[in-house]
Amino acid sequence: MTVGLKNERDLGWAKFHDTHHDTTTIAKFEYFYDYNGNITDQFFHHRASTPGNNYGYDNLNRLVTIDYIDDNDKEFIYDKTA
Repeated sequence: MTVGLKNERDLGWAKFHDTHHDTTTIAKFEYFYDYNGNITDQFFHHRASTPGNNYGYDNLNRLVTIDYIDDNDKEFIYDKTA
């Protein structure tokens, strides 16, 4: 089994993570990041419909929302010590 990583830069940047067994791709993930290094999207290319998770941040770069593919979404609220 091999794992391949690839970085591409455009407005933000994307990172691909491929897992192979011999010549067969077992899993293929794609991650997108904003300029601050926060992950914004995650896609699962090895699934038929290429579903994804989406991540949201406040203006202090704190994670505030996660929109999961299974609709089990999360919201985070921070107090003054966060």
